[in-house]
Amino acid sequence: MFLNDPVAGGMLGAGGELDPIRQLAQSCRSREDFYKALQAGYGTDHASLTGGAALRKESLEASILTTIQHFKHFVAWKKIPQSKATATVDEFTRETDVGGVPGSSATAELGDIPEATAEFSRHYLAMKYLMDRRSVSAVAEVQSANGLASAIAKQTDAGTRKLITDANYLIYYGNATVNALEFDGFVTAMEALGGDHVKDMAGQTLSANAREFVDSAQLVWGQGNWGEATDYFCSPVFFVRNGGSRQRAASIYRETKHTGRKTSRSTVGKRSLSPKRGIRG
Repeated sequence: MFLNDPVAGGMLGAGGELDPIRQLAQSCRSREDFYKALQAGYGTDHASLTGGAALRKESLEASILTTIQHFKHFVAWKKIPQSKATATVDEFTRETDVGGVPGSSATAELGDIPEATAEFSRHYLAMKYLMDRRSVSAVAEVQSANGLASAIAKQTDAGTRKLITDANYLIYYGNATVNALEFDGFVTAMEALGGDHVKDMAGQTLSANAREFVDSAQLVWGQGNWGEATDYFCSPVFFVRNGGSRQRAASIYRETKHTGRKTSRSTVGKRSLSPKRGIRG
């Protein structure tokens, strides 16, 4: 709305009395004070709001805008088989060899039959604990009923995400040697195996035909390992840095299938990593 100059006049009422706006203007020390009195301003400190700002109604987004992790980000957590433990120490037995060497069962019709023995070993895992504690006062919960969301529900959701975030991280990087409260993860298990099970790319990109994936799948599948490469775990930026895409990943998968191996999507296989129970926490 356009206001006439309050100082120059021209704002008399029907009976000749001063217009109320002009009376307000004359009570101000300057024109700037008059204009300021009509502005809402941008202040956010409620205790310091004055004038028009004190009359401003808050405009608050009706939903919470989240920039936190979602369950789709917990890739490893969703992939790892999970079973129940009934004690603080969980024991299991591994069969690591059926006995003999390749071709050792070949013999003559009446020859001596070679003797072979399967190999078994008992192992145990100490259970590790992931816990998260939060609190919400009764007053905060009652107040949140008229707010954006239940305080208890939001804290429960956040606590659940925190626990799974930690579990997902430890599946990759847990190291019980460094921190006895952790369980060993992928990286620790692979470093313990060493040898051909770890290929250091030394900062180099993949070869043109991604031969590294194919060779890794062959290692996992091959003689003495008897594993199955099912997945690879990497940052989404991996194929971008290596000049690839989902299409390239699919072509690697098809190439490996055609060579008789089920998939080349991983350098980590069940046998080369450990049985599924070997990384439980």
